Amino acid sequence: MATYEFKGQPGLRIRIQPRQGVAPHLLAAEVSQLVEALDLVIGQKTPVLVHMVSGARSRFTKAERVR
Repeated sequence: MATYEFKGQPGLRIRIQPRQGVAPHLLAAEVSQLVEALDLVIGQKTPVLVHMVSGARSRFTKAERVR
């Protein structure tokens, strides 16, 4: 996550690297809900840029499991 300036207002840039097989639209919906919750907490709308990336790291890492 990083910040940037958009029309003189601070914004967020969120980089997401989903694991293979994750539906992008479901992930985007979940991020959207989290951003809406953030807006409620801080009391204002924040510009957000979501960047989904893919790469070898997302293909070869194992899913973490709770024991």
